[in-house]
Amino acid sequence: MYSIGDKVLVKKYGAGIIRAIEEKNIDSVIKKYYLIELNNNKMSIFLPIEDDEKIRIIIKREDVGKVLDILKNGVYELPHTSLERYKLYKNALLSYNIFEYAKALKAVAEKYKSKKAPQLDYKAMNELLILISSEISIALDEEFEETKKKIIEILNLKNYK
Repeated sequence: MYSIGDKVLVKKYGAGIIRAIEEKNIDSVIKKYYLIELNNNKMSIFLPIEDDEKIRIIIKREDVGKVLDILKNGVYELPHTSLERYKLYKNALLSYNIFEYAKALKAVAEKYKSKKAPQLDYKAMNELLILISSEISIALDEEFEETKKKIIEILNLKNYK
């Protein structure tokens, strides 16, 4: 079980801080929920405590450099077919591991840094960028947009909108 003040990554949403643990009565069922304030869109979500496999503690500040090194210096091949690329993105996201996120983001960013990415690749790139940026920004106690901008610069994504 997590505690109030824990910095966590929420699957599919990004990083945030547990601000409260509350009981809620929904459809006559009383359950405990984490109230998590996300940093990437200033939104808060309620997550049932029983679903705590959907969150994990964010990386340590000292591990951020390893992620940034992957983004700056990593060399990863992006598969040629859209089905293979989809599997790469899906596996990275399902791994729930920021280092796997970074490898997949680096691969897609390398291929599309100077040209427009197809919709599938752009969507995956954006999702990975948001997850990585939100986690790193909390680990470093920075603003989300500032961190995202730094990562875009590291990846040299000239055409990213």
